[in-house]
Amino acid sequence: MKRIANLSTLLLVVILGILPLFGKDAYLVFPFEDKTGQNLSDEARVAFSIALYATCKGDVIPYYPRSPMVKRLMEDGSLVEDEVTSPPTDVDRAVEIGKLLGASHIILGTVEDLKEEDGIITVMEGAKLFSVAEGKQVKEAVVAGKSRGKVNGVSREAAIKEALDDAARALVSALVGEAKPPVKTAEMKRQEKRSYYVLGALLLGWVVWSQTREKAGTAVSAFQVRAIPSGLSVDVQWTSAGPSVSRYRIERAVIQSTPQGAPWNITPIKDVTGLPYEELWEVSAKETLYTDMDVRVGNLYAYRVVALGNQGEELSRAYSGLISQPIGAPGTPSNVRALKLTSQTKTYVQLDWSGVVGASSYRIYRSVSQDGPYEMIGSTTGTQFMDANPLSGIVYYKVSALSAQGAEGFASAPVQPVDEGGAPQPP
Repeated sequence: MKRIANLSTLLLVVILGILPLFGKDAYLVFPFEDKTGQNLSDEARVAFSIALYATCKGDVIPYYPRSPMVKRLMEDGSLVEDEVTSPPTDVDRAVEIGKLLGASHIILGTVEDLKEEDGIITVMEGAKLFSVAEGKQVKEAVVAGKSRGKVNGVSREAAIKEALDDAARALVSALVGEAKPPVKTAEMKRQEKRSYYVLGALLLGWVVWSQTREKAGTAVSAFQVRAIPSGLSVDVQWTSAGPSVSRYRIERAVIQSTPQGAPWNITPIKDVTGLPYEELWEVSAKETLYTDMDVRVGNLYAYRVVALGNQGEELSRAYSGLISQPIGAPGTPSNVRALKLTSQTKTYVQLDWSGVVGASSYRIYRSVSQDGPYEMIGSTTGTQFMDANPLSGIVYYKVSALSAQGAEGFASAPVQPVDEGGAPQPP
């Protein structure tokens, strides 16, 4: 068993060293330096991480004290808590931390300034992108993010968050940009060919190691996970992964709504495996149920259960998918219709839908693509909405319901406007 453990450790080290050649980039986002005195460091970092994750350009490494990887590095003394919760003061140390966590790039950001004029919040942010492998800066950008002003009773805090989200999207666009296929030189092709040979050898070694591991009695079976919301808690259930499991680790991904709309309604979340998960708890191999009591109204959750062996090694993992409805949120509006109404001078789009039990208001989304991203264009307490400035060409609408506590549910299926004659009522 000790020999197998040593072989597995060696193989893991080699695979982690070669994976960056074949996998997506991995970004480590440090807490932003806040020069405004408004305590915006963590909010700016979270907004940037969400915007970076939404680009699908790479993985965002969870960098919080509760993150399993970070927690282990803190326990063995490789990291201290101040390095996790505060902006880095030394670039070389930041690059070293990036190597410890397997990052390909690190982000050092700054909230430079915050201004308010006529109810509109403007946030100035800057960020630098460093290559961990090269240990040097590769890009830098400074952008301004704005809110739409404190309209419809939006608080100053919500307007600041909107400006931070706007700045985060601009920063990510400037630093990551659009993916372009590189021109491969002959030397690069030779290196890739060698890398493929190495990967083939690793795969062969993995097969041999897996067979040896199975003979040693450590085989595991595939298992399934379900997450069932119940009031202000979520029951996470899973099937057994086999007799060789020592314990299970339960991990959770949290998705929060924003004043500009729920992320799950702006861009549908189709793959939960890439979400940032954090460790919640560990239970014995006999347990197949965990109740998450630490949930918040309005949040959406997904869960991952990891089967662990006697030495704490990961044997297998499974995902629950998103819970069926955000915590405390109403159901999805039905019978959504969009009618295009044309007068002599203007065109409108009128939407109506069936009311939802428990809904205090509704949000309306619009997009030029069926799969999004969608933009929230308005809200109403009734079951009808007039788009007074519709877009030309193909356009899609969908509607979501909100509770009195602001919990937003899943939006309806997208609908396209249907022509109907007659002049509309004034909006």
